[in-house]
This record gives sequence, C-alpha cells and structure tokens, in this order.
Amino acid sequence: MNELTEGILQLSYSPAINVYIVWILGFAFIYKMNSLLKKSVDELTEEEKERYTGAGVIKDGKWNTLRVRLISLFAIPFLGIINDFIFAMIGGPAIILYSKLWWGQFLSLGTIMGMLG
Repeated sequence: MNELTEGILQLSYSPAINVYIVWILGFAFIYKMNSLLKKSVDELTEEEKERYTGAGVIKDGKWNTLRVRLISLFAIPFLGIINDFIFAMIGGPAIILYSKLWWGQFLSLGTIMGMLG
C-alpha cells in the first residue's frame, strides 16, 4: 500500500508556494554573492571587510572566488533542506506534506523521510 501511495505522490507532485520561494531566495542569494565579486575589496567598509574575512570570503585582501562559488553552489540545496526540515516537523497528511517539500522534485517521500530521520 505504501508503494502505491508513494507512486501516486511521485506522479502527482505539485509544489506549494514555499518551494518556489526557496528557488527565488536561492537565486537572490547567488546574485548577491556574485555581485560581490564585481566590487573591489577596497570599496567595502571596514565592518563588511571584517564580516567577509571572518566568513572566509576575503583572503589576503582579495576575494576568495572558489569559496564564493562553493557557497553559491550549495545555497539552494541548503535552503531546500531547511524548508523540508521545517515542514517535516510541522507534519500533516503525506500528500500535503510531500507537496511542500523542495527535495520532492527530485526524490521520493520515503527517501526524504529516511534522510530527515
């Protein structure tokens, strides 16, 4: 019975608005991170320099482009995990819960629940 339900859920996946919000916030974050690379480190305020140096984005007075690109690469999947964790904790019927999961676009409900605990 679970296999049948899971198959129906996978075929009828219709994302809720929060799934789109994850994509929008992720792309906004990536845009912000990439626009930082266009600025010179000298243009930043001292407070911004300290914050970015502490995060490892500025190294030896230059942008650490590898780190910025890696942060950008993992931004959307990380936001998706946060979204899914919140909605898994809220709970509810499986078909409603599955529509609110960002990773539901790619994985079955059983796989997601196994990853979340």
